[in-house]
Amino acid sequence: MNFRWLEEIALAPDGSMVAYSVREPDAAANGYRVQLYLRKFDDLAAQCLSGGDCRVSALAWSRDSGQLAWCQRDGKGCSLRIWRNTEAVNRVIPLGDEPVAELDWSPDGIHLAGARWTPVLHPRDRRG
Repeated sequence: MNFRWLEEIALAPDGSMVAYSVREPDAAANGYRVQLYLRKFDDLAAQCLSGGDCRVSALAWSRDSGQLAWCQRDGKGCSLRIWRNTEAVNRVIPLGDEPVAELDWSPDGIHLAGARWTPVLHPRDRRG
């Protein structure tokens, strides 16, 4: 149980930083933990952007390399997280129980789009 591996890698468009997720077994939960790290190439140390018992996915850099978005699932549910290199605190947007995948920024870095599964009832089970 003492092993871990890279899950996702996202190079910043300007080539100055890399974000990557590391998956490791979590025996107590009978599952896995996936943490997010950020490393600036002019620094030897990596910074962990997530923490605790969570799973991160869908890493996406803005075109100007100023923002990194990802989906994080933890005991509180799923959330969209946004790291900005000009701010000390990540922005957190609650998503409920379903994660978002395939995140991508608009060219101007203002909008973020992603795909999300939505449960749909069978026609005979719908009201109306």
